[in-house]
This record gives sequence, C-alpha cells and structure tokens, in this order.
Amino acid sequence: MAKMRESSEVAAMVRRMFTALARRSADGDLEALVELDRLREPLAVATQAAADGALDREYTFGDIARAMGVSRQAVQKRFGKAVS
Repeated sequence: MAKMRESSEVAAMVRRMFTALARRSADGDLEALVELDRLREPLAVATQAAADGALDREYTFGDIARAMGVSRQAVQKRFGKAVS
C-alpha cells in the first residue's frame, strides 16, 4: 500500500508542476509554453513503458482498464494490439 500512496504523492507533485508551467504560459511566458509542450513525448513514452511493464508482469488489459477507469478496449487501443 505504501507504493500506491507514494505514487499518488509523486503524481500530485507532477500535476502541480504542470499547472505552474501552464499558469506561467498563460501569463505570457513563452519559454514555459515550449517546456510544457516538450513534456508531451516523454510523458507518452513513460506511460507506454508503464503499461508494457504491467503487461509483462501478467496484468491484463482489463486489469489496467479497471485501474485507469476506462474500458478494456480503450486500453488495448492506446497501449497494445488487440489479441486475436
């Protein structure tokens, strides 16, 4: 259970950082806008790696979907190929 709490705390910190960059961007800081935009790819890569790791550890698309609060089909479309 400690890992879940720690993950939630880290995620909350990252959300605060994203929000701070967004505020700076909205106030006219174009460098903050550029930096915020540059985070899209590493976030997508990290999210895919996390899903791949879960699947490698024998979690199913359904397990991931339940954790994310989305459909199994949405998880398959986003993170993997449909199993025939």
